[in-house]
Amino acid sequence: MANPIETAIFGGQAGLSMSYHLAQPGLEHVILERGRIAERWRSERWDSLTFQLPNWMVKLPGYAYVGTATDGFMSRNEVVRFIKEYAKRIAPPRHPFTLRHSGDCATPGGVGRASHPSQRL
Repeated sequence: MANPIETAIFGGQAGLSMSYHLAQPGLEHVILERGRIAERWRSERWDSLTFQLPNWMVKLPGYAYVGTATDGFMSRNEVVRFIKEYAKRIAPPRHPFTLRHSGDCATPGGVGRASHPSQRL
């Protein structure tokens, strides 16, 4: 069996934020990503959707909106770009989300789930 991992978390902006904080003290972790970074924003949102907060409020740990439209609202594609840029900046340890019934795979010491309260597993 592979070396145990301290914590496994799921991707998305909340999971990336958790990864940022786990990396600060050097805690080993891995992001289990079911698709691409910002997958829900890419494939499960309407093209016309805009972010519900003004741009000046859009922040992730160690990263914030930079632009001239501070009172505007990001489009879906702009939110995807923002999250992708954040992931590139923090370079989290990512692995494709794959379930296996048996075989050689890492066993996390804990699993964290970070998401919006309205999302269901």
